[in-house]
Amino acid sequence: MTYVLKGLVGRGATWTSAFDALSLPCRRLPIDAAGEPLFLVRPRALSEVDTMQMLDQMARDDPELPSPFPELAASATDDRPLAVAGAEFTGGTGFQWSAAWSRDRLLFGPLITATDPAEAEDERFVVVPPEGMAINRLLRWLGARARPGADEFDTAGLGRSRGERDDPPVR
Repeated sequence: MTYVLKGLVGRGATWTSAFDALSLPCRRLPIDAAGEPLFLVRPRALSEVDTMQMLDQMARDDPELPSPFPELAASATDDRPLAVAGAEFTGGTGFQWSAAWSRDRLLFGPLITATDPAEAEDERFVVVPPEGMAINRLLRWLGARARPGADEFDTAGLGRSRGERDDPPVR
């Protein structure tokens, strides 16, 4: 079974307003970060973006990031970070990636992690145990904490998103 997830994660009402302004349906994740709710949006435009090219652009602070990044950055009303994350797994092995920025500066990542050395395509990949995967580290960086016996990815309900194309708006 193949599992692919690409999404944007925003913390607090600042980002829900920005998502709404761009008609991007979002859903609240069942995990809070630094006392604020986290929201996930999975825009169709992001599914068409070449992941490695996008992460390379972020690492270079390239101002020509693909839509919806420029639009979201322009709508920011404060310095709360906006994160982008993804996962691609087939048959139990795979990789995750994440990055976060505020307005026009990269604050976290880009980080690309794999669960198996065979999945590490080049020097940008870091092989780590599950708790060190890119999305878990991003969620911790945002201030989220996992529930006992689970990691941040599962606590946030992201495992339930497997196979979904777009998330319905739920608040």
